[in-house]
Amino acid sequence: MIEAQLEYAMACLEAMDRGGLATLEIREDVQEGYDAEVQDRSQGTVWLSGGCSSWYLTADGRNATPWPDLMAALEKPTRRFNLGEHVVTPTGTPAPAAA
Repeated sequence: MIEAQLEYAMACLEAMDRGGLATLEIREDVQEGYDAEVQDRSQGTVWLSGGCSSWYLTADGRNATPWPDLMAALEKPTRRFNLGEHVVTPTGTPAPAAA
């Protein structure tokens, strides 16, 4: 899993370098969709129905694991980097004011 995550992080950094980007963040709707997939894939697994008492389970029973399925199922979507799934800030753009 760490190798797939590292490859994706490297793709992010390369896109930032090529595009002259100061920041790159996943869009909220993309993150919510990913989390929904994690929760759906967790149903019926040991994560939620096998008596698991993992640190990945929140107090309300939500699975906070990065990926609850086979590694190959995570590796495939992390092989491609889609800049359109991100909110970016070009280099030289003033940072937003702190709230």
